[in-house]
Amino acid sequence: AGEAIGVDLGVKLPVCLSNGEASWPDGGLEELEKKSEKQKKLSRATKGSRRRQKARAHLAAIKRKQARRRTAKAHQITTELTRSFKYIALEDLKVKNMTASAKGTEEEPGKKVKQKAGLNRAVLNVSFYKIREQLLYKAKKSGTVVKFVDPKGISQTCNKCGHKSKA
Repeated sequence: AGEAIGVDLGVKLPVCLSNGEASWPDGGLEELEKKSEKQKKLSRATKGSRRRQKARAHLAAIKRKQARRRTAKAHQITTELTRSFKYIALEDLKVKNMTASAKGTEEEPGKKVKQKAGLNRAVLNVSFYKIREQLLYKAKKSGTVVKFVDPKGISQTCNKCGHKSKA
């Protein structure tokens, strides 16, 4: 358990390790996302009505469940990492910049706003920052060293041969 590892955070595969291992995204989050897209019930209900209260409570329950699943997945990943490795190199991602809106202004409207919104949702579902924070506090407890690396070009380098390719 004295090995060093590099961690690549991504949307398709939330955590890829430099030794080739990867953790798969939580499929249950996608199902809950589909359920929460039924917000039309809430928007169509009359304000102050009992039906609206029920729809709001239902939507809130789904959102709470999503949050619990994201937190549980982050705990699972970070616990495994801190138990298995003594040195972890992690991408220093700027999540706030990554999830900025593409709306633009009235004079210069944004481009591909819906696609950007979908990407933002996917990035936030993976919860990069939560993984980072949990990794830091668990590493402190277990004596693991965590270093942050500039993320430029990391996902383009092969972990076996070192070849760099945008594909």
